[in-house]
Amino acid sequence: MAKEKQIDRSRKNLSLIMEENREQLARAKEQGIMIAWMTAVAPAELCVAMDILPAFPENYGPLLASRGLSKELCDAAVAGGYSEDLCSYALANLGSILLKKGVEGTEGLPRPDLLIATQYGCTTHVKWWEEMARIFDVPLFILDSAVTLEEDLLPYQEQYFASEIKDCIQFLEENTGKGMDYDKLSEVVKLSGEAGRLWEETLKLRMNRPCPMGPIEVYTHMGVAVTLCGSQTAVGHYRLLYEDVSKRVSQGKGVVQNERFRLIWDFFPLWYNLRLFRKFEEYGGVFVADVYGNAFSGNMEGTDPIKSLVNRYFWEETPPRTGSTGRAEEYCKLIEDYAVDGFVFHSNRSCRFFSPRQLDMKRIIDERFGIPTLVFEGDMTNPNLYSEKDMESRIDAFFEVLETRRIQG
Repeated sequence: MAKEKQIDRSRKNLSLIMEENREQLARAKEQGIMIAWMTAVAPAELCVAMDILPAFPENYGPLLASRGLSKELCDAAVAGGYSEDLCSYALANLGSILLKKGVEGTEGLPRPDLLIATQYGCTTHVKWWEEMARIFDVPLFILDSAVTLEEDLLPYQEQYFASEIKDCIQFLEENTGKGMDYDKLSEVVKLSGEAGRLWEETLKLRMNRPCPMGPIEVYTHMGVAVTLCGSQTAVGHYRLLYEDVSKRVSQGKGVVQNERFRLIWDFFPLWYNLRLFRKFEEYGGVFVADVYGNAFSGNMEGTDPIKSLVNRYFWEETPPRTGSTGRAEEYCKLIEDYAVDGFVFHSNRSCRFFSPRQLDMKRIIDERFGIPTLVFEGDMTNPNLYSEKDMESRIDAFFEVLETRRIQG
């Protein structure tokens, strides 16, 4: 009993701190605290350092889906005139705004005072945030970046993105009437970096056999790095999670009792159907690595906060930098480091930013390793675009191939 309680500490803490964050957002207006709606790859540390509470529609989309609300909200957005071809994060968010409906009987995310979007990382962000600026009639700032396929960050690129961050700081100063406290920004960036380091170290524990941490746990805990970035709360949570997962390793406890196949998942999960991963586990298949879960991992130094933010948000978290070949190379390294037997590609209809490169990545992985791969079509938030019956038959066939490959050696 004591062992089970120890393992569950981080899960219990996750529920507690995320509920506290939702309550903080709900009370912000009456306490005179400004709220900024931000994209997930925007440097939220800037807002935290200026006592502005960040909120993330992209994070709220998975929450809406997990509570069974995303279908209704996506349908409402389409009925309201938005294209059904839009990203379902955007549709769910816009539907929530139109219906004034969110989780737990709320009207959705509290109204923003400011909006901050990013030109990089997503083809939908800018127009989505421009639409919200129209709806709410609040100031909008868009961070731009010099997208590159270079192997190294070039000086002019670093200077350009640093200037964008400084312009964003000026935008915040103009709309709050106070200046940036750079000592506080350094501390916030340092805390964000420490949380990222602990998250990265936790994910590396998945190299162990049996794998001690599955995808459901990864995808639910990763949001802390965004929602609570730059806080001691996030650092404490990831330290707790690292201790819990480390203990599982020492006890030889894995995601499944009999781990037979080690898998990689690309890219977004089905937030309304996370139980899909249980189907793979029935065959002894465990997802031990991915690139999405690695987001916001890695350290940042507080000594030069602007440079640290450039490195994380422009260089490390900007997918166009690597292209299809570079992303495939990342996965090839994971296949080797994590002793992977098979690969699953979720061709996500919502994301035209990531999904088109998957066929190129599959080809490169096939040529390099020849491991079985499964490609299926679906959507991360909108269940209208996913067939569970078709998926079950594909999974059955996928494991038949894995079994045959194992028998043949």
